[in-house]
Order: sequence, then structure tokens, then C-alpha cells
Amino acid sequence: MSNTNVITGKDGEFKIASTEYAVTAWTITPNADLPDATNTMSAGFGQVAVGIKRADGSLTFQYNPTAAESPISSMTPGTYLDNVTLRLNASEGFANVAMVIESIGIPFVVDGLIECTITFKSQGWDYTTALAAL
Repeated sequence: MSNTNVITGKDGEFKIASTEYAVTAWTITPNADLPDATNTMSAGFGQVAVGIKRADGSLTFQYNPTAAESPISSMTPGTYLDNVTLRLNASEGFANVAMVIESIGIPFVVDGLIECTITFKSQGWDYTTALAAL
């Protein structure tokens, strides 16, 4: 029995405005701070409040500092990026994401490609709006 509804990453993309970058993987994790709101009227049960909403994520790409589509030259820590698109395929993903680059890791391996990973945090990002923008 084949599983034809499975989505692979082969049709994904990472774009800033209209420029697409060659990445090998990306992650995005929407989250919310949940401060403890337990009080004397919570009947002995813990309660939380919904606090700040944001997203954290990463981009992984093959290191090639001379390639035009290499993100390393424009994505140094502290760089603000807006109008970012992270697509799973032609019709699913996130659009109009704004982010700040947190870090870039450049590992060295002897027997493989050097793949860098950039981590980021969202800047004023709303999961539902970004998902619906596609």
C-alpha cells in the first residue's frame, strides 16, 4: 500500500522577498510564553495565562561563500529580515515572516559537506496570519 499523501521537502523553499536561497532544511517552532496564573480561586488546579507569542527556527545550508544564493553574506547575527517565505510545497508554508538572526554555526567536517545552521527568532509574527498569507 503506498502512502501518496506524505509530503517531502523536495518542493520546499526559503525566500527573502523575491530572492530564493538554496537551503537543505528549515525549521520553525511557533510558541507562547505561559506564565503561571494559579491563584487561591483555581480550586487546587494549576492555571496558565497566554503571554508573548513568537516563533524560533533555523535554516541549514551548504557553505559556499561565493555563490549568489548563499545566505551567509546577508545573514549575520543581529540582522533583521522581513518578507520571508518558508514553504513546504507550492501551497503550504508561512509567508510574510519577519525575523532576527540569532546565531550562525559553521561546523567543519572532513568527510562531508560543510553545512551551516542559522538560528532566528520571529519579530512580531503571528502564526495564523503567516499561514493564511500563502
